[in-house]
Amino acid sequence: MSSFLLAILTQFIIKTIAFFDFVSFYEDLVEEEGDVMLAGGAMVASRKLYYELGGWNDLKVAERRDLKRRALATGKLRFCDVLLHEENAGKEKDFVGSIQRFYHVARMKLKSGVGVEYLIWKWMTETSTLKPKIGALLVFPAAWVTNKLQGTRTLDSFDRHDIYAFDFQQSLQREVPEIWLDPDEQLEEYA
Repeated sequence: MSSFLLAILTQFIIKTIAFFDFVSFYEDLVEEEGDVMLAGGAMVASRKLYYELGGWNDLKVAERRDLKRRALATGKLRFCDVLLHEENAGKEKDFVGSIQRFYHVARMKLKSGVGVEYLIWKWMTETSTLKPKIGALLVFPAAWVTNKLQGTRTLDSFDRHDIYAFDFQQSLQREVPEIWLDPDEQLEEYA
């Protein structure tokens, strides 16, 4: 077996073990607290809770965040900050690809119920450099107009002035620290 294939197989085994450790942590949590969603290095919930929360909304890029918002609103969200993977597929983009992603994410945030005025205000107050602010002033209204022209239905899955519209995890850490869990011995090496 080549060293390249051996390296890939080794990484696969390591990541699989990490995931099963995370699931084991989740099972212990459910036994302790009842049916909750655990997010962090992965996102785990029972099928029953998934359906209770209304299932998967077709947002293309923001489905997990949308589902976590609904779990948070019902008191069913817990976080354990562990790193089960190092790569994030699709994040590395060139300039045009970054603008397209920014536009698409804006369309989906608007679809899920965030208001365009709030998106612009939040972006202007939370970004520190000029380029993202200029981008937001151009992209957010364009995304709003496109949604209106295409008759995109708003799902209203969360408040139009949601304090978690940006930096969901970081905002949660500040606003709702009680839902953050410390990793047990089994997960400590991934923390």
